[in-house]
Amino acid sequence: MTRPLLILLFVFKALTAQGVGDWQTLTYMNNINGLIADGNLLWAVSDGGLFNYDVQSTESKKFTNTDGLRSIKLNRIVQDQYGQIIVGGQEGLIQYYNPSKNTWQYQYALEGNNINHIFTKQDTLWVCAEKGVGVFVYDGAEYVFKDFFRNFPLTVENIFASAVFAGQIWLGTDKGLLSAPSDFGRFPINDPQRWQTFGTTQGLPSNGIRALLPTEDKLWVGTYAGLAYVDKQKNIVTVNNWWKNDQNEYQPVEYLVEDAANGVIYPAFSVFITRYTLSAGYQVLKTYKFKIQGLAIDGTGQLWAALKNNGIKNLDDLHIKLDGPPSNLIRTVFKDHRKNIWASSSRPKIILQDGIYVHNGELWQKWTFRGPYWQTVNNVDVIYEDRFNNLWFGTWGGGVMVITSSNDTVFFHSHDLPGSLEISDIQETRVINPAKYAIYRDFFKGVVIDENYEVITAIKEGPRGRLWFANYWAANGNLLAVAPYEENGFVSLDKNKWIYFGASDGIVAKEGGVLCIEFDNFANRVYIGTLSNGVFILDYGNSVENKADDRLSQLTIQDNLFSNTVFSLAMDQDGVLWIGTAAGLNSFDGLRVYKHVGDDLGLSGPLENEIHHILVDASNNKWFSTTGGLSLLRGDRSPWDTKGWLGYNRTNSFLVDDNVQCVYLDEDNNEALIATEGGLSVYRGPFAEIEEQFTKTPAGPNPYILEAGSPKFVIKNLMFNSTVKILNINGKLVRELTPKTLLKDGTLAVDGGRAYWDGLDATGNRVASGIYLFLAISEEGKTISGKIAVIRK
Repeated sequence: MTRPLLILLFVFKALTAQGVGDWQTLTYMNNINGLIADGNLLWAVSDGGLFNYDVQSTESKKFTNTDGLRSIKLNRIVQDQYGQIIVGGQEGLIQYYNPSKNTWQYQYALEGNNINHIFTKQDTLWVCAEKGVGVFVYDGAEYVFKDFFRNFPLTVENIFASAVFAGQIWLGTDKGLLSAPSDFGRFPINDPQRWQTFGTTQGLPSNGIRALLPTEDKLWVGTYAGLAYVDKQKNIVTVNNWWKNDQNEYQPVEYLVEDAANGVIYPAFSVFITRYTLSAGYQVLKTYKFKIQGLAIDGTGQLWAALKNNGIKNLDDLHIKLDGPPSNLIRTVFKDHRKNIWASSSRPKIILQDGIYVHNGELWQKWTFRGPYWQTVNNVDVIYEDRFNNLWFGTWGGGVMVITSSNDTVFFHSHDLPGSLEISDIQETRVINPAKYAIYRDFFKGVVIDENYEVITAIKEGPRGRLWFANYWAANGNLLAVAPYEENGFVSLDKNKWIYFGASDGIVAKEGGVLCIEFDNFANRVYIGTLSNGVFILDYGNSVENKADDRLSQLTIQDNLFSNTVFSLAMDQDGVLWIGTAAGLNSFDGLRVYKHVGDDLGLSGPLENEIHHILVDASNNKWFSTTGGLSLLRGDRSPWDTKGWLGYNRTNSFLVDDNVQCVYLDEDNNEALIATEGGLSVYRGPFAEIEEQFTKTPAGPNPYILEAGSPKFVIKNLMFNSTVKILNINGKLVRELTPKTLLKDGTLAVDGGRAYWDGLDATGNRVASGIYLFLAISEEGKTISGKIAVIRK
């Protein structure tokens, strides 16, 4: 008899929920790396943070960097005797949460070391970090670092497990089992002679130790080649009634958990969970489709398994999965006119074939193509929506996919092989045969070594209403394809109407490596960014069709570019071309190339010199995606103006990861979607909420309590470069705030779509209690007003 699969859905309304201040983090949490149970509350850690799930109420809560975590790439979790939840991860930070107080604390002593295991015994915390073990003691207020032990009698590469048993600290390593007195205050265990080693010569089935489980009278040891235990006299016994494979070899044991009430342990490895006792041996309880990465038993006695990329399941197939982006590695992000978010993990020359991600307003979905050449459609490098609302996807190897304005799906590629498309979310998976869709062939060319492998790295409309494509390494040398539109709002399907540029026009790039394109709408010019040859400048004269008057020039490192590898191009409203390269940011005014050196504080230039993406918004603000964070250059400021730059990274904001790959600005909803290598950040700060018209201006706090340490009064959703006048109830001017005004703390009074008032008048004195008015005035003279109730203390 098979049990029905019950999936509990936790749909977090990603587009409306608020995070800390101006930030929200969206991550994938279904790759569970560690699991514990506190009664009926399950706690799980993942690459995207921490969450809990109440078995009885079925309620769940997520924790990311906007909820108290300072590092979200988590590996292990334990609970101490005070009920605190302690987590450690890839960055070496120890973070502990007090559920009763809803407070977080942090310990940085092991920062920079990947944490493999955590074990707590009374007030002592043992933390396995790569080749050593750190020890911390709780003093009633916090965990205090005491020592880091790594002077062992043998060289270990990794410590996978730890436990305290029979007055000893035990470490499971890749070279065997290590033991020393756990009372490190009395015994100097940094002395290698204090440590004993146990391996196959002492009776262990393998030197590779993956799991340790202390019980009342035994220390159970899971190895790569079987199950053993250590008694209180340090005798090692390999059990002989453990599971053997078809080659008569003992199966490995990777995870262990105890049901003390019933005298049972549960060993697990790969996709198998077993029940084991010394008297009865093993019994296979469950075989999952996904790898097991942790075990826990809740307060009702239910056994739960943490699964790789598939959430948590118990033995009855109750399935816990959280809705979120299908990956934390996001390199491309876009929002279409229907407000669906599209994303992928790919970039040119970074081939993961992980699929296409979409948030359809309710749930995240993953589109995965399967089959020869079809699987390359999973490598989406560029997403673009044209003026007719056709949504174009350029892929590395799979040509072009289009979702038309009528919601049909069509493809441009040359092969005719069978394949399939899986569309999955946390509820279901549907399989579609893509052969049902229209396929248009021979508009693009595959790469030189495989003509079915069609690479499209850039898609954008030009100034004359044509759609341009960058066809990387096209076998026929046609690196740019230009398609006209028909009256039906779709590109012409008559190949004779398409125009191509490439090697025959002098655009000769190593590996045919065109990565990006941009247009000068006033000069009939297209800029072409390449992998190794800088920027080609094609002046196509009075028409694209007539090549007789075309002129070609080039910018390289000899012309002052930082690098000939150009990732992104963007033209601003002043006619300046911004060039993002692998080694720095350049600008080109038509005559000279300028360098803008990176600044790790983000105050005089971009946060880092590797520029992945550039966006120019409607207010001429420039957004730069870098390996060091997100940088902005204010639209009314020069790049050499010390007040021109603004930088966001993990240090000064709630950006989820510093390696920013792409930004999409949704000016209708006042938010920026920021694709990073650690998840998706949503920014709703002053530069995302600049309005084209005054409609409403939220302002607060109101009443504004004016005392030492008071926050600023904030007026939101302003038009660009607005001036704000603070007036008393009689209309007398108290203070004027402009984009050039500096407040007492040195910050700008008007920045982006926000104005800030510190409660001071024009002479620098705090205003009296009373009712005040604010009047916001745009550059065009449009106005909006509101009231401020000031209480001075």
